[in-house]
Amino acid sequence: MLRTLKVYKRDGPKSESGPWRSPTHIGTCVRLTIGTNEPIKALSLLLTHRDGATAMCRPGVYNINNNHNDYAMMMYGNEEDGTPLTCIDGTNSQTVSTTALFPQFNVKETGPGTNRYTIGSDRFRYNVGADSKNLAGNPHPFTTLDQFEWSIESAGPELFKVHIPNMDAYWFLPDGPSQTHINIEKNQGRPAEVWRMVWVEDN
Repeated sequence: MLRTLKVYKRDGPKSESGPWRSPTHIGTCVRLTIGTNEPIKALSLLLTHRDGATAMCRPGVYNINNNHNDYAMMMYGNEEDGTPLTCIDGTNSQTVSTTALFPQFNVKETGPGTNRYTIGSDRFRYNVGADSKNLAGNPHPFTTLDQFEWSIESAGPELFKVHIPNMDAYWFLPDGPSQTHINIEKNQGRPAEVWRMVWVEDN
């Protein structure tokens, strides 16, 4: 029987065991999966730096907002497969994101340590996908019933960049009114390429 031990080493307090407290802590989290009288079965090291160096995203349910203008990423239950995702302007959207207006999103790791994730609505049947072979003709993330994989890079505490794995193809929200489509564009270091993903709970 396997057991999972999660040990934290923070900048302040010494190592401690117990449940995860924050997906954006400053320090090191080591997760060990072990069995009684058995060698270590798996080891994953998640490291988050103050300067936002590369770190892995913790799977879970998230509120997702563009960090440039705080617009909330949207997905509606009556949308059809292939509908481009939009962002909507909302005051304090994270505090009301459990309503139908501001949905939350399941971020699930597709393989341990791979930095590959599926992103989907926590209440509707759709995931977030893209046409990686035809970005020129369809340069938006969209609703899909398929299991599309994304890579998620840390850009600071609770801040991330989302892109198609092994491609320079990042989520970007251009300036515009509410209901502006999210684009997929090359990484140019723009503030609107950064997304604030606030962890809510495990999925």
